[in-house]
Amino acid sequence: MTSLYILNGPCTGQIFELQGETVYIGRSAESDVQVRDEFVSRKHLKICRRGEKYYIEDLKSKNGTFINGEQINPGIDTELPEGLPIVIGMSVICVGEGCSEHVTAFLDSIDDAWFSKEDEAATSEGRPLTTKRNMELLYRVTDTLSQSLDIREVLERILDSVFDLLARVDRGAIIILDPETGNTIDVISRVREDVEESTAPYSQEVVDRVRRERQAVAVSDSHTKEKGDLPDTLKLSKIRSVMCIPLISRSRVRGAIYVDSVTRPYGFREEDLSLLSSVSGPVAMAIENAGRFSGNGWRKA
Repeated sequence: MTSLYILNGPCTGQIFELQGETVYIGRSAESDVQVRDEFVSRKHLKICRRGEKYYIEDLKSKNGTFINGEQINPGIDTELPEGLPIVIGMSVICVGEGCSEHVTAFLDSIDDAWFSKEDEAATSEGRPLTTKRNMELLYRVTDTLSQSLDIREVLERILDSVFDLLARVDRGAIIILDPETGNTIDVISRVREDVEESTAPYSQEVVDRVRRERQAVAVSDSHTKEKGDLPDTLKLSKIRSVMCIPLISRSRVRGAIYVDSVTRPYGFREEDLSLLSSVSGPVAMAIENAGRFSGNGWRKA
C-alpha cells in the first residue's frame, strides 16, 4: 500500500495510507486526507490509482498545485511519479516509497551543510539538480512562510536559503512588483561579502524582460552567447551569468527572484531553474497575501 507524507506545513510529519482507487485531499474534514492549511482549498486535489500508476488532478483549487516546481493544469489528470515533492498552499506533500527514501535521507541531513569546498571545486560548471536539494529549499521556504513574520523578514530568509543552495552565486534579489503597473514596489537584496557592491544589485533590463514575457531567463555564460540573445546591460555591467524567475500568483506577476554572478561564469546551471521554480508559487502567494506597499511598510490588501 502506498503512503502520502506531509513534509512541511501545519501537518508536518503526518503519514496517510492511500486506500481505494481515488483519494481526495483538502482542508475539509470530509476529505480522505485532511490538510489543515488555510491556503489549501476545501477540495484541493484528488489522487487516482490505475494499475501500478498514480495520477493527480487539481480540483480547480484557489492557489493551485505544483509538482516538482511546475504548476499543473486544473481539471486534467497528470501522471504522478513517486518521490516528487508536491506543493499545495504552504504545505509540501509527497507520495510513494521513493518519497520515503528521500525523506529519510533528507531528515537525517537537514542540519548539515549541503556543499563542501571539495564539492564546489569538483563542479566547474555548476551542480547537478537533485530531489534532495529541491526538498531542502521547499522545506526552508514553506517553513519560513508558515511563521508569523514581517514579509520583508520572510523574503530575507528565503533569499538566504537561495544563497546557501546556490553557493557560486554572487548577488541576489527578490523584487516586488505592482501587478497592475509593473513598477517596482520594494527590493530585498544580498551580495556576498567578497563581492564589490554596485549601485544596482540586479539587472533591471532582465527583470523587465521576465515581467513582460512571464518566463524565466537563464544565461550560464554571457561571454559565449550571441549579442542578440542578451540584454545589452549584462556585459556592460560585467555580469557573467544570470537567472531570473517570475513570481506569478492568480495569473499576475507579483515580482521576481533574481541571482547572478559577476566574478565568474557558471554560477549555476540552467537546470537550477527548476530549483527556484519549485518555490516561486508559494513565494508569489505570500507576496499577494501580504498586500501592497503603502509607503510605511506592507499592509494587508
